[in-house]
Amino acid sequence: MTAFTQDFRSQRRNYADGTTRLGEAGRLWYESTDSTIRVGDGTTPGGIVIGGGAFSNILIGDNVSLLANDAGYVTTGANLSVFTNDANFVANGDNVSLLANDAGYVTTGANLSVFTNDANFVANGDNVSLLANNAGYVANGDNVSLLANDANYVATGANLSVFTNDANFVANGDNVSLLVNDAGYITLTDVDAVGDIVASSADKSIDPKYLEANGDVYLQTSYPELFTVLGLPEYSPNTKMNTPASLPPGASVAAAMSDDGEYFAIGTGAPPYVTIFQETSNTYIALAAPTTLPPGAASTKGTSMSGDGVYLTVGTGAPPYITNYERTGSTFTKLANPVILPPAAAAATAYSADGAYMAVTYGAPPYVTIYNNVAGTYTALATPATPPTAASSGVAFDADGTYMAVLYGAPPYVTLYKRTINVYTALPTPAVVPTGAPSGVSFVNDASYLAISHPALPYLTIYSRDADVFTNVPNPDEMPSAAPAGVAFTGSGSFMAVIYGAPPFLDFYRVSGNAFVKETELVDPPSGAATTFALARDHFYVGLVAAPPPYMSSYVAIPPFDVATEFVLPAPLSITSSISPVRVTNYIKAKP
Repeated sequence: MTAFTQDFRSQRRNYADGTTRLGEAGRLWYESTDSTIRVGDGTTPGGIVIGGGAFSNILIGDNVSLLANDAGYVTTGANLSVFTNDANFVANGDNVSLLANDAGYVTTGANLSVFTNDANFVANGDNVSLLANNAGYVANGDNVSLLANDANYVATGANLSVFTNDANFVANGDNVSLLVNDAGYITLTDVDAVGDIVASSADKSIDPKYLEANGDVYLQTSYPELFTVLGLPEYSPNTKMNTPASLPPGASVAAAMSDDGEYFAIGTGAPPYVTIFQETSNTYIALAAPTTLPPGAASTKGTSMSGDGVYLTVGTGAPPYITNYERTGSTFTKLANPVILPPAAAAATAYSADGAYMAVTYGAPPYVTIYNNVAGTYTALATPATPPTAASSGVAFDADGTYMAVLYGAPPYVTLYKRTINVYTALPTPAVVPTGAPSGVSFVNDASYLAISHPALPYLTIYSRDADVFTNVPNPDEMPSAAPAGVAFTGSGSFMAVIYGAPPFLDFYRVSGNAFVKETELVDPPSGAATTFALARDHFYVGLVAAPPPYMSSYVAIPPFDVATEFVLPAPLSITSSISPVRVTNYIKAKP
């Protein structure tokens, strides 16, 4: 195109094509939508923008080095070669080694080690060409071990032991447990926490931080951190208590106990039909009989008590079939009879641990009556829509009465219920049910486990609960040696007790998850089979009742050490194999 000048004349065109028109070569126009001045070249739609806009664009011919703050003008992807004075800038495809003044920039093949100040080093992934003062950064191929102050840095392939001050670093082949000040580094002691059991073929007891996990007793003050972790273990009742001076008057058929074992009530077949004991210094002392006695012989398994020992019920074969008592101090006083009474002789009774719910079972429809107890007033609830299907022989609640189990003598032998407010609704029958008419039933406090005993093999049916589904779990490896007469859990579920008709007549199982491990047999077991029994939900006491004299026996859990000043180490089973010559010992981390 021949060089020319052109005088401007303004003429408004009422077209909206300023960004798309081709225009004659050299024709100028103003575009109102973006306030730009454009010149046509005859081929570019919208022409070429030469001015206007938001006054933040770089125009052809501008010298970007003259801009006061041009850091924000050149953007990623911009072709700097279109600018007039780009000699000191990197254009698309430029060979940076050809730039007139590239001393402070990265050139092809440049060795960055020639630069003056590399004190801050290049981080992994940094683009060194963007650094303001990158004169002394790590150059391609540099060995960082040659840097003047590389004591705290790791060079590729470097052996850390060569550094001048590497006392706090891990050197090749170092045993990290030997570092003088390795608290913040990977050390052997970081692996085990206080209380961890460690199986080892090496003698770790030479390290004062470890003890052999063998059941030994230690002072709490010697290993306070370990005692904080372990606490005091629970023991099942293991020591026979003295026979009370005053005994039940005859054959005992029912038993009930408060959660802490302080109160122990025994139902009998002879007047006064109930004998109540209070524990003092691990001895049961008979209390005065209630002023108003039950009307007749106590029913087998018809005596029950609330967890705090405040409420007591004695089921009988004579009307009104249940007699309810309330304790004040150590005196039990008969309460008024409920408005609605059971329609037949009581077979069994049970309380929720909180005393809010009491149920009685019997041999006539609807086979169970459930009461809500409020301050000693017992109000019968509506009979469940799905009642038990046969004469009921047993009943149990969880701690707050949310779940209830009723036993009877025909398949499926148990019906489970869930309470919503004061309505009990039958749950689906478990997939696995007892193999015969049950003899006992018990929940743990939160109903996470339920156990049912029955004379037919395998003697026990145990369930775990997930939501409202009760699923059968494997029975203990060591089962009772005879048909059981009853089963009971402690409140926490730490222990399960079973009574049966052959020596030693009473077994305890320690519960861990779905594993039931039989405890060591009692040194002084009961002298004969028990009719039934009661287990304190806090696990410290158990009371058994029987037909022959002395009609009762009781046991208390006594740890084999002073719980006020001592504690005991666990003694897990060793994993040493008889076919291996290597002896593996269990140790416990005792100190930080």
